[in-house]
Amino acid sequence: MPAHLERQTIIHDLKPSDKTCGECGGFLSLIGAETREQLEAIIQKYIVKVHSRLKYACKCCQACVKLASAPHEAMEKGIAGPNLLAQVLVDKYADHLPLYRQEQRFARCGIVLSRGTLWNWISHASRSLKPLVEAMKADLLILNHVFSDDTTMPTLRERKPENLGKQTKTNYIWVYAGVTKTVDAWSNQKPIVLYDYTPGRDAEFVSDFLKDFTGYVQSDAYSGYSPLSNTGKVVSIGCWAHVRRKFNDALEVNPQSIAGEMMNKIGKLYDLEREFKIKGLSIDGIKQIRQLHSRPILEDIQKWLEKYQPLTVPKSSLGKAMGYAVNNWQTLTRYTEDGRLEIGNNRSERCIKPVVIGRKNYMFMGSEKGGHAAAITYSLIETCKQNRVDPWAYLADVLQRIPTHLNKNIKELLPYNWVDSNATQTHAAHAPPQKIA
Repeated sequence: MPAHLERQTIIHDLKPSDKTCGECGGFLSLIGAETREQLEAIIQKYIVKVHSRLKYACKCCQACVKLASAPHEAMEKGIAGPNLLAQVLVDKYADHLPLYRQEQRFARCGIVLSRGTLWNWISHASRSLKPLVEAMKADLLILNHVFSDDTTMPTLRERKPENLGKQTKTNYIWVYAGVTKTVDAWSNQKPIVLYDYTPGRDAEFVSDFLKDFTGYVQSDAYSGYSPLSNTGKVVSIGCWAHVRRKFNDALEVNPQSIAGEMMNKIGKLYDLEREFKIKGLSIDGIKQIRQLHSRPILEDIQKWLEKYQPLTVPKSSLGKAMGYAVNNWQTLTRYTEDGRLEIGNNRSERCIKPVVIGRKNYMFMGSEKGGHAAAITYSLIETCKQNRVDPWAYLADVLQRIPTHLNKNIKELLPYNWVDSNATQTHAAHAPPQKIA
């Protein structure tokens, strides 16, 4: 069982009448105990904090009255404490629990909180947390390698007469991920994950977010990233995971397809990448091995495509897979130029999954304000998860500290720099996840 959990020892003893020997009638002596551990849950407990500000007056002249100052709060004059605010945020954006379900859960505890009230709390908290996301963006843009992906986010239209009867708008949530890497490429990594909510999928949204970025952008083959390459500051990198997925689709259509040959070749590229991580090679070492071993495999793949593409129906699943690989060949082979680069875009695709799972539960955003609040909260929660920080402990602590924290020291509160001010939670927040058999 996880070591940081509280232990309660329950003693199970014999009845007094059973503590005698059945043979001679003598009293039995304690010789030991058999123990086992059982994981148990305590029903969530809610409390009401009553803040009493003491008031003093001068009885001599009766001209002086002093009142103890009120503490700085996560939500000024609000009824929600920082722990409760953090719980609502984590429940919705980490555990995908829509507000109406949270409303029902509170009701079971005898607490009446409407989903409108819960949304107001989320809106207020996201505004408080926005400076942290802006500071994270500054850190992301100085990296030389960013991963990007996007997904749809249905959003309700504004309540106007002209929108009556219309369906939800199709807005988008983009993810931009990066990781700081040291010389050995594997230790002391600090992942950064940012989300951006936009009213469309036009290239202007990507260009605006990455306007101050210089380096490599790894993504799928969506044309919206092309204007970035035209600036001369950004170099596009393709994703072999997309290639492998398309050939796998062709293999599912026809198990006897020659797509199986391509799957084996791509598998060799990924075998090398796994070997780099197991051996803990340095960035320079990764580049050298890729030049020696990955390059010949890529050349073999290119010859295979040149041989079979003219013989394949372009609109078939196999033809589409070949066309994708050929059309994006230059970007697909760039990862061998630098040991810091990765073979695929799985890093950002993994980060987009929480949004997709959440969307299946809450189905749509209630407004564009909700979309922007979600992007802010998702950014902090996912960055916490990537840096092995407990999102609840982080948000509960930061929401309480940020009203009085100096803006020049804002980076102290970023998930990858954060040190919990509450010592009792620090161990639990940083404890590695453990399997429970």
